[in-house]
Formats: sequence, structure tokens, C-alpha cells
Amino acid sequence: MRCAPLLRGHAAQASMMLHNLSTAPAIFEFSGMTDDVELSPESGVVPPGSALEVDVVVTASTEGEHTARLECAVHNGQTATIPVSYLVEPPTVLIDNANVDFEMVQLRTCARQLVTLRNPAGVSAFWAMREILADGRPSALRLQFEPAGGTLPAGESIEVAVLCSPTVAGALRSTIVVETESTTSRHLDVRADVVEPRVCVEPALFELGNVYE
Repeated sequence: MRCAPLLRGHAAQASMMLHNLSTAPAIFEFSGMTDDVELSPESGVVPPGSALEVDVVVTASTEGEHTARLECAVHNGQTATIPVSYLVEPPTVLIDNANVDFEMVQLRTCARQLVTLRNPAGVSAFWAMREILADGRPSALRLQFEPAGGTLPAGESIEVAVLCSPTVAGALRSTIVVETESTTSRHLDVRADVVEPRVCVEPALFELGNVYE
């Protein structure tokens, strides 16, 4: 029995059927269960010519490849072995962009860049994007994200709009992070050269013509 990939802390359920093809009741009992692989029922009786459904529940507690060996012993009969294997994957979200460069941005305007997130794993991943705060305060870039988080299905990608509404002029820098349910996170440098528009009047010398007192 092979389970689909799981995220740590999640569970999956599958079913198997016990068929009694004989003319006598079959008394059975399972063994080999673990903290992560459970059965219901673990023992019982299958009437003659009947079948009984057994639920197998797998809980993902640690990442990696796991196996269990279940044995079903039938009273006055044979013992059947059911191997169970499953993979616990960490949720993974990759960033296709090398950085976010808004280049030249005019003060008190809003600039927009797209960031592509990709999920190469075999399981869905919940993600969230935020700006890393310096001294507990957001940067003067005033970054916003649309969307700022969600669930990214396995093998799919999404474009996130990063909005920049700077409040001061200058060469502004910041860092954004994409976090998932795992312990890993991805960082992306953000930069913008913010300029303040200036108006100059030309020519600097005005000809007023004739002036009379």
C-alpha cells in the first residue's frame, strides 16, 4: 500500500477489504502498527462469504521516506503481510526572480513588479510573503503584496504583484521573505531609486517690457 506524499502533521486515510471465501467465520488480528500507522478495526470476525472494510490511517510526523509492515493473522489460517510506505515532504515554494528592482520611481507614486512563485513538490504548500522589518518598522518603500499569501497546489506557479509606494527620496533597499509551513524560507532583495520631481522655470530672466511710473 503506497500513500500519496504528505505534509508533516497531515494525515491520509485508505481502505482495504478482507474477504472471507470460506464457509466458516474468519477471526483476524492485525499487528505491526506504529504511532504513525493505525488500523480500524485491529481485530474482529469476518462472516463466511462476506467482506470487511479496514481503514488505514497514516499520520506524517517526520519528513522523509517511511515504511511499515502490517501483518494480518487469521485464527487457524495463514498470516498475510501488508507493506505500507509513504513519503513526508516539506512544503516547498521557490522564487523564480533573482531580485525585485523597481529602478527609477517617482516619489509619492506607486510602482509595480511581478514575482513568480513555484511549487515543485508533490504536495500543496501554504505560503506567505512579507517585508522583513528593520527595527520593527517597515521601510520607506511601503511594500504591499497582492496576494500576500495562500495555498499553492503541487506543480503550479503564481504571480504576486509587489507594490512600492515610497515616502522618501533616495536609494531605498529592503528584503522580502516567502515563508511556508516548513522551517525553510526564501529571501528576495528589493531596491528602488526614488526621485522627487522638481520644476524649474526657464528662462531665469523675464523681459517685462516698458514699465511706466
